[in-house]
Amino acid sequence: MRFTDLHVHGFGIYADQRLDRLSPGLTIFVGDNEAGKSTLLGYLRAMLFGFASGTEKEPSYPPLRGGRHGGTVVVERGGGHRYVIERFRDKRSVVPVRVQPLEGSPSLELETLLHPLTREVFRTVYAFSLADLHNVKAMESDPIKGVLYGAAMGAGIRNLPRLLDAFESRAKALLTVGDKPLRRKLDELAAVREETRRQQAAVRQYDAVADAVCDAGERIRLAERRIRTSREQLEAIDATRRLWRTWTDLRTLEDELSSRQDLLELGPPIEGLRDAVEGFSERLEE
Repeated sequence: MRFTDLHVHGFGIYADQRLDRLSPGLTIFVGDNEAGKSTLLGYLRAMLFGFASGTEKEPSYPPLRGGRHGGTVVVERGGGHRYVIERFRDKRSVVPVRVQPLEGSPSLELETLLHPLTREVFRTVYAFSLADLHNVKAMESDPIKGVLYGAAMGAGIRNLPRLLDAFESRAKALLTVGDKPLRRKLDELAAVREETRRQQAAVRQYDAVADAVCDAGERIRLAERRIRTSREQLEAIDATRRLWRTWTDLRTLEDELSSRQDLLELGPPIEGLRDAVEGFSERLEE
């Protein structure tokens, strides 16, 4: 349902104001503070669900600039059916609301026309003011929750509460039948779910063990690399140890040779000493 035309006879600051042929899309009213946006919102509430009484927190918006208190709105339902809703309030009494079908639309009472919309749902979900946003508790009632959940699920305001009631009734009927095949199936389902949980726990345990084995393998490979490095270092140290004596003998011969320059005149004997030094050098290189 949507509003297509408004005629405010007298309501708050409005007097004989019309809004005709509203767009089927989104219509936005913009204005400064005290421009009348909340007044127009109150007018739509009053046209559908009646004027606020003096005991309510919502003001009654008596006409400040003349005109008869109230007016008319034109609404359009699915299928293109249009209706004029007329509601006025005299000084001492409220004139009964009138609903007039337009262009061959079927006659409907206002309650049927608005069903299942209620004053609470309309004010909280579709026609709330800035002050209403601070009232979080208003969203906690079952009718409001049904509308919000229905909108989120795409079920719509008309279907969700009825569907939920139908599902609950059907579930109770299935669980209380004389024969109990459903109960057995439910027990079997519970057993399958329990077995599934056990298997899932076993899979998680297997994954943990597999991860531990993988980590242990990596540590083993690292230890093997360290062992190979240590062995290479030990072999180098052992080779150095074996050549140490030969190297010290060579150093002694070289020192002796350099200190005995007078032996150079001996010829062949000194050549033998040089051959020994060269032999030591070759051994060190090997």
